[in-house]
Amino acid sequence: MCSRLSRDSLRVLKTWTIDPSSNMYYRWLGVISIAVMYNLVLIIARAVFWKLQDGYLVFWIIMDYICDIIYLIDMFVQVRTGKVLVAKNKKGQSGENDADFL
Repeated sequence: MCSRLSRDSLRVLKTWTIDPSSNMYYRWLGVISIAVMYNLVLIIARAVFWKLQDGYLVFWIIMDYICDIIYLIDMFVQVRTGKVLVAKNKKGQSGENDADFL
């Protein structure tokens, strides 16, 4: 049972793609933008204002790890982002069920 479940989940992960024009993808880009802005602004501020770094060290370490995890997830998302190809039928018209992702 367990091996069948893992094979099914592995098969789903191999075929799962993200449409770059979907709302979920745009929301994900918003999350990534927040992580980038954190790294751009606050890490520089922590390097310049050392009291800010020393006063909240545990908080900053947790935030750094959260951003690192977001970046790792983004690597997976970028690999699974595909462009939509619509196959044309013999009459030259595209069908609703013919959309495939690369």
